[in-house]
Amino acid sequence: MYETLVRLTILGILIFWPLIPLFWIPVHLFTGFFKRLGVLTYPLAFILWGAATWLTLSFKDLLLQALVPVPLAIKGAGWLLFLLGLALHTWTIWLLRARIIGSGELGLEMAELETRPPFSLCRHPTYLAHVLIFWGGAVATGSLALFVVAAADLLLTLFVIIPIEERELEARFGERYRTYAKRVPKLIPGALKRKKFS
Repeated sequence: MYETLVRLTILGILIFWPLIPLFWIPVHLFTGFFKRLGVLTYPLAFILWGAATWLTLSFKDLLLQALVPVPLAIKGAGWLLFLLGLALHTWTIWLLRARIIGSGELGLEMAELETRPPFSLCRHPTYLAHVLIFWGGAVATGSLALFVVAAADLLLTLFVIIPIEERELEARFGERYRTYAKRVPKLIPGALKRKKFS
Protein backbone atom coordinates (compact mmCIF):
# COMPACT_ATOMS: atom_id res chain seq x y z
CA MET A 1 0.00 0.00 0.00
CA TYR A 2 2.74 2.47 1.00
CA GLU A 3 4.81 1.57 -2.08
CA THR A 4 1.77 2.30 -4.28
CA LEU A 5 1.38 5.71 -2.59
CA VAL A 6 5.05 6.46 -3.22
CA ARG A 7 4.82 5.44 -6.90
CA LEU A 8 1.63 7.46 -7.45
CA THR A 9 3.16 10.52 -5.75
CA ILE A 10 6.29 10.34 -7.89
CA LEU A 11 4.37 9.82 -11.15
CA GLY A 12 1.75 12.43 -10.26
CA ILE A 13 4.35 15.13 -9.65
CA LEU A 14 6.40 14.17 -12.71
CA ILE A 15 3.31 14.23 -14.94
CA PHE A 16 1.76 17.47 -13.67
CA TRP A 17 4.93 19.55 -13.22
CA PRO A 18 5.52 20.35 -16.93
CA LEU A 19 2.19 22.23 -17.07
CA ILE A 20 3.79 25.07 -15.11
CA PRO A 21 6.76 25.89 -17.35
CA LEU A 22 5.00 24.88 -20.59
CA PHE A 23 2.18 27.36 -19.94
CA TRP A 24 3.50 30.18 -17.76
CA ILE A 25 6.90 30.82 -19.30
CA PRO A 26 5.67 31.22 -22.91
CA VAL A 27 2.54 33.17 -21.86
CA HIS A 28 4.60 35.68 -19.86
CA LEU A 29 7.48 35.93 -22.33
CA PHE A 30 5.29 36.32 -25.42
CA THR A 31 2.17 37.90 -23.94
CA GLY A 32 1.27 39.80 -27.12
CA PHE A 33 1.35 36.65 -29.25
CA PHE A 34 -0.71 34.63 -26.78
CA LYS A 35 -3.22 37.46 -26.35
CA ARG A 36 -3.81 37.27 -30.10
CA LEU A 37 -4.02 33.47 -29.89
CA GLY A 38 -6.53 33.80 -27.00
CA VAL A 39 -8.30 30.62 -25.89
CA LEU A 40 -6.31 28.57 -28.43
CA THR A 41 -3.41 28.92 -25.99
CA TYR A 42 -5.01 26.28 -23.77
CA PRO A 43 -5.19 23.43 -26.34
CA LEU A 44 -1.63 24.24 -27.42
CA ALA A 45 -0.41 23.96 -23.81
CA PHE A 46 -2.29 20.67 -23.36
CA ILE A 47 -0.78 19.23 -26.57
CA LEU A 48 2.72 20.05 -25.28
CA TRP A 49 1.82 18.69 -21.86
CA GLY A 50 0.50 15.50 -23.48
CA ALA A 51 3.84 15.02 -25.22
CA ALA A 52 5.68 15.56 -21.91
CA THR A 53 3.34 13.07 -20.19
CA TRP A 54 3.94 10.47 -22.91
CA LEU A 55 7.72 10.94 -22.47
CA THR A 56 7.44 10.61 -18.68
CA LEU A 57 5.34 7.45 -18.91
CA SER A 58 7.72 5.98 -21.51
CA PHE A 59 10.53 6.16 -18.94
CA LYS A 60 8.45 5.55 -15.81
CA ASP A 61 10.24 2.34 -14.78
CA LEU A 62 13.61 4.10 -14.82
CA LEU A 63 12.18 7.18 -13.06
CA LEU A 64 10.51 5.10 -10.33
CA GLN A 65 13.62 2.98 -9.65
CA ALA A 66 16.02 5.88 -9.01
CA LEU A 67 15.58 6.25 -5.24
CA VAL A 68 17.93 7.56 -2.57
CA PRO A 69 17.71 6.39 1.06
CA VAL A 70 16.00 8.90 3.38
CA PRO A 71 15.66 8.37 7.15
CA LEU A 72 12.10 7.69 8.31
CA ALA A 73 11.77 10.88 10.43
CA ILE A 74 12.90 13.01 7.47
CA LYS A 75 10.47 11.16 5.19
CA GLY A 76 7.72 12.07 7.66
CA ALA A 77 8.73 15.74 7.47
CA GLY A 78 8.68 15.43 3.68
CA TRP A 79 5.10 14.11 3.72
CA LEU A 80 4.12 16.99 6.01
CA LEU A 81 5.61 19.55 3.59
CA PHE A 82 3.94 17.79 0.66
CA LEU A 83 0.51 17.91 2.36
CA LEU A 84 1.04 21.52 3.42
CA GLY A 85 1.85 22.39 -0.20
CA LEU A 86 -1.29 20.61 -1.43
CA ALA A 87 -3.39 22.51 1.14
CA LEU A 88 -1.88 25.86 0.12
CA HIS A 89 -2.39 25.06 -3.56
CA THR A 90 -6.01 24.09 -2.89
CA TRP A 91 -6.51 27.37 -1.02
CA THR A 92 -5.19 29.46 -3.93
CA ILE A 93 -7.28 27.50 -6.45
CA TRP A 94 -10.39 27.97 -4.29
CA LEU A 95 -9.70 31.70 -4.01
CA LEU A 96 -9.21 32.11 -7.76
CA ARG A 97 -11.99 29.66 -8.70
CA ALA A 98 -14.04 32.23 -10.61
CA ARG A 99 -11.17 32.85 -13.00
CA ILE A 100 -9.70 30.71 -15.72
CA ILE A 101 -5.97 30.23 -15.13
CA GLY A 102 -4.07 32.69 -17.29
CA SER A 103 -7.19 34.56 -18.42
CA GLY A 104 -5.89 37.90 -17.15
CA GLU A 105 -2.55 37.46 -18.90
CA LEU A 106 -4.29 36.47 -22.13
CA GLY A 107 -6.63 39.46 -21.96
CA LEU A 108 -9.72 37.23 -21.75
CA GLU A 109 -11.00 39.05 -18.68
CA MET A 110 -10.20 42.09 -16.57
CA ALA A 111 -8.84 40.23 -13.56
CA GLU A 112 -8.40 42.20 -10.35
CA LEU A 113 -5.17 42.15 -8.37
CA GLU A 114 -5.67 39.46 -5.71
CA THR A 115 -4.50 40.64 -2.27
CA ARG A 116 -6.55 38.47 0.12
CA PRO A 117 -4.75 35.77 2.13
CA PRO A 118 -2.64 33.89 1.20
CA PHE A 119 -1.75 36.62 -1.35
CA SER A 120 -1.43 39.09 1.54
CA LEU A 121 1.24 36.86 3.11
CA CYS A 122 3.36 36.42 -0.03
CA ARG A 123 2.93 37.58 -3.61
CA HIS A 124 3.28 34.10 -5.11
CA PRO A 125 1.61 31.55 -2.79
CA THR A 126 0.97 29.16 -5.69
CA TYR A 127 4.69 28.97 -6.41
CA LEU A 128 5.39 28.53 -2.69
CA ALA A 129 2.89 25.64 -2.76
CA HIS A 130 4.78 24.10 -5.69
CA VAL A 131 8.08 24.37 -3.81
CA LEU A 132 6.52 22.60 -0.81
CA ILE A 133 4.89 19.92 -2.99
CA PHE A 134 8.01 19.17 -5.06
CA TRP A 135 10.59 19.28 -2.26
CA GLY A 136 8.24 17.56 0.18
CA GLY A 137 7.47 14.85 -2.38
CA ALA A 138 11.16 14.37 -3.15
CA VAL A 139 12.11 14.02 0.52
CA ALA A 140 9.09 11.82 1.33
CA THR A 141 9.70 9.37 -1.51
CA GLY A 142 13.47 9.62 -1.92
CA SER A 143 12.92 9.93 -5.68
CA LEU A 144 16.00 11.18 -7.48
CA ALA A 145 13.78 12.34 -10.36
CA LEU A 146 11.72 14.46 -7.94
CA PHE A 147 14.85 16.01 -6.45
CA VAL A 148 15.86 17.03 -9.99
CA VAL A 149 12.36 18.40 -10.71
CA ALA A 150 12.28 20.24 -7.35
CA ALA A 151 15.64 21.88 -8.03
CA ALA A 152 14.73 22.75 -11.64
CA ASP A 153 11.36 24.15 -10.56
CA LEU A 154 12.91 26.28 -7.80
CA LEU A 155 15.50 27.73 -10.19
CA LEU A 156 12.91 28.35 -12.94
CA THR A 157 10.50 29.89 -10.45
CA LEU A 158 13.02 32.23 -8.82
CA PHE A 159 14.98 33.30 -11.88
CA VAL A 160 12.55 33.02 -14.80
CA ILE A 161 8.86 32.67 -13.93
CA ILE A 162 8.52 35.15 -11.04
CA PRO A 163 10.60 37.93 -12.67
CA ILE A 164 8.70 37.80 -15.97
CA GLU A 165 5.35 37.43 -14.20
CA GLU A 166 6.08 40.42 -11.96
CA ARG A 167 6.99 42.55 -15.00
CA GLU A 168 3.68 41.59 -16.60
CA LEU A 169 1.72 42.28 -13.39
CA GLU A 170 3.40 45.66 -13.00
CA ALA A 171 2.56 46.52 -16.60
CA ARG A 172 -1.05 45.44 -16.06
CA PHE A 173 -1.71 46.97 -12.62
CA GLY A 174 0.89 49.77 -12.46
CA GLU A 175 1.29 51.65 -9.19
CA ARG A 176 -1.18 49.39 -7.40
CA TYR A 177 1.10 46.41 -7.98
CA ARG A 178 4.25 48.35 -7.06
CA THR A 179 2.68 49.38 -3.74
CA TYR A 180 1.56 45.80 -3.09
CA ALA A 181 5.03 44.45 -3.93
CA LYS A 182 6.67 46.87 -1.45
CA ARG A 183 4.61 45.60 1.49
CA VAL A 184 4.22 41.87 0.68
CA PRO A 185 7.23 39.52 0.44
CA LYS A 186 7.80 37.69 -2.83
CA LEU A 187 7.76 34.03 -1.79
CA ILE A 188 8.43 33.48 1.92
CA PRO A 189 5.72 34.80 4.28
CA GLY A 190 7.17 37.05 6.95
CA ALA A 191 10.48 37.49 5.11
CA LEU A 192 11.99 40.79 6.11
CA LYS A 193 13.35 43.03 3.41
CA ARG A 194 16.88 44.23 4.01
CA LYS A 195 17.08 47.89 4.79
CA LYS A 196 19.42 49.91 2.64
CA PHE A 197 21.95 51.88 4.60
CA SER A 198 23.65 54.91 3.16
